[in-house]
Amino acid sequence: MYSYHVSKYDPRYRVDGVYQKDEWTAISDIGKVFDGKRLSRNEYLTVEKHYIEFVLDVCRMQNIECLTIRDIENPNKLSWHNGQQLDLCQSGLFVQVCLREACWGRLVADGFLFEAGYDYYLRIKCTLTKDIMDRLASKHGLFADEWEWEPYEFDITKLQWTREPAAYTIKENYIEIQTKPHTDLWQRTYYHFRNDNAPVLQMQTDERFFSFTVQTHFDSKHRFDQCGIVMYLDCENWLKASVEYENEQFGHLGSVVTNNGYSDWATTEIDAGIRSMWYRFSRRGDDYRVECSEDGKTFKQMRICHMQNGGGTIRFGIYACSPENSSFTATFTDMKVTECAWLAHDGQQPDEA
Repeated sequence: MYSYHVSKYDPRYRVDGVYQKDEWTAISDIGKVFDGKRLSRNEYLTVEKHYIEFVLDVCRMQNIECLTIRDIENPNKLSWHNGQQLDLCQSGLFVQVCLREACWGRLVADGFLFEAGYDYYLRIKCTLTKDIMDRLASKHGLFADEWEWEPYEFDITKLQWTREPAAYTIKENYIEIQTKPHTDLWQRTYYHFRNDNAPVLQMQTDERFFSFTVQTHFDSKHRFDQCGIVMYLDCENWLKASVEYENEQFGHLGSVVTNNGYSDWATTEIDAGIRSMWYRFSRRGDDYRVECSEDGKTFKQMRICHMQNGGGTIRFGIYACSPENSSFTATFTDMKVTECAWLAHDGQQPDEA
């Protein structure tokens, strides 16, 4: 199959991979001014219709009459679900809802895959050659660019240590960390000490919109033992989320955000018998959300935060540590990187810059 990026953006205005022209990128831009012109609702709907018809034309060219939903996030009031089959009319509605960022998911068939990316891009895999895609795109005032499809996979070969633990095992979709005593991450606030020696295993990315999910398992028995997710940029700028052992009755499910050398800590008590926790770390530019789940299905928000140095290339992954004189084994499974599950806000509009 061939892979394409499809959009309304004229490649003549792209310089060194950066689009130079001021254009709208979402339905929330209706009423705003771009390149000296205010975007009207009718103008938005006209472009949206061309996007939808383009996707359906690609299907018709391949004699596809039915598409299947896959990897759906936030299925909304229409009660869509993974595995549901849609005819082309229903598929058009699915494309529309994805373009409006009300949900996210893929439509698949033999020889075809569709997903809507952010900033009003379409990603399509199909059997149609570039010349055919160019003709179909031109018909709708769009542009089709060939690109290397990058599936959202957690590639363990890209992981790098920032300080190694006492021992570790790394296999496909399985990582085990044995902590060293007196290892921790904390900066200044309240305790007036700085700890920066916890083992951190991360990968690097420039992607501005994505989610990372992992399940943690732990047998901690000593105060403050912890393991979870992390985004460690440097000693004074990082965030982490974990379950921290306190005593035989309860532990602390919490998160720490450190900006410019000062940490905060947000926690809630959970039963000490909980020995596994899922986390989902999502990025939207330089803003981040951390969620947790006990079953890997229903995720609950732990916090939203802004990272002052988190707008460019970042590193993210997992960590485990034992701040006191102890050691334990933490395991990490079911790791995956996906399209951002944290959808754009659909309420009050941003303040004018």
